[in-house]
Amino acid sequence: MAKRLIWSPLARKIRKEILQYWILRNKSKYYSQKLNVLFENSAQQIADFPYSGISVSDNIYRGKLIKDYYILYKIKDDSIEILFIWDTRKDPADLLKLIKNFN
Repeated sequence: MAKRLIWSPLARKIRKEILQYWILRNKSKYYSQKLNVLFENSAQQIADFPYSGISVSDNIYRGKLIKDYYILYKIKDDSIEILFIWDTRKDPADLLKLIKNFN
């Protein structure tokens, strides 16, 4: 049975920024719509199969790769919280800082 899925405010903000970036860059909503569907489908897969993601940071967090983006989430008793979306082309040191802020 799928757990309830919660998008953190930070995850929602980053997702919106990513989609807006691609709309401006491509001067079209087409790619952003496709990417948004990928995010939604991946989030649903995470809800259905929470342990399918790669274990990160001492088994507290898990992640799923979608194209150039990494969805980091935390499994709770009755829900799954998507903490943020990370662009894998960015500096990995910044990712570690972000993860430490959640501990």
